[in-house]
Amino acid sequence: MIGLDTNVIVRYLLADDPQQFTKASKLIKELTPENKGSINLLVIAEVVWVLHSIYKYHDTRIADSLLAFCASNILEVQHGAEIQEALADYDGKISIIDTLIPVINKSKGCSLTKTFDKQASKLPDMQLL
Repeated sequence: MIGLDTNVIVRYLLADDPQQFTKASKLIKELTPENKGSINLLVIAEVVWVLHSIYKYHDTRIADSLLAFCASNILEVQHGAEIQEALADYDGKISIIDTLIPVINKSKGCSLTKTFDKQASKLPDMQLL
C-alpha cells in the first residue's frame, strides 16, 4: 500500500500543474486492488479545506469527489464507509467536515456529539451544548 498526500490528490483532481498532474496520474494508474493507495482522514480534511477555501469549489462538487474515492477499488480511504454514509444524501447546506464528525464519532461508539455550532446541531447524532 502507498500513502497519498493531500497535494497528490489535489494535483490529480485539478490538473493545474502539468508536471505534477502527470506524476500523480501515473501513480494512480499504477495502483491496483492488490497494491492500493491509502488516503487517511487528515488528507480528506485537508483536501476539503484546499478545494473549498483556496479553489472555491462548492461542497457538493467536493462531496462527489470524496464519494468517488471511497467507491474506488484501488484506494483505501480511512473511514471510507462513514464518509459514504455521511455524504450519501449530502445537500451542501452544512460543511462536509461537520457532516462527517458525528458519523465518525458514532462509528467509534459515541451516542452523540456535543457542539456549539447551531447549524451542525441539526444533524442526526449532534446536540447543541
